[in-house]
Amino acid sequence: MIELAAIPRESVDTMWPIVRPGIEKMLARGIGMHTEQQIYDAAVAGDMLLFVVVQDDSLEPLAVLVCNVDAGEQRIFQVGMAWGENMNEWFDIAYESLLQVALELKCTIVAITGRRGWVRYLRSRGFSEKMVTVIKEI
Repeated sequence: MIELAAIPRESVDTMWPIVRPGIEKMLARGIGMHTEQQIYDAAVAGDMLLFVVVQDDSLEPLAVLVCNVDAGEQRIFQVGMAWGENMNEWFDIAYESLLQVALELKCTIVAITGRRGWVRYLRSRGFSEKMVTVIKEI
């Protein structure tokens, strides 16, 4: 069975060796907005939420997600970083669980930041593209 599991801030130290490889992979594909240490510190402080997608009793995660809640005009559950393999196998299950977490946190929007391939995949699940980030290394 595939399921999404939240990592409580009290368990970040214990779970870090398990989630770290996925975090390293997501950071390698990112634009350098965060470091591994920043993610670790924010997760321990409770400012970022860590989730893993696991299958059965395996300690090898299928996916690692880093989320937070932004409160402006609306409460937004932001999936800021994610790494995973075989997304077709786990995404719908993980999304339904994340949606429940977002509702429990009184969020009105779920926002996912990712590469272009995510847009194509998420459009069929009711998501729409609202912004684009354009970068140039200098």
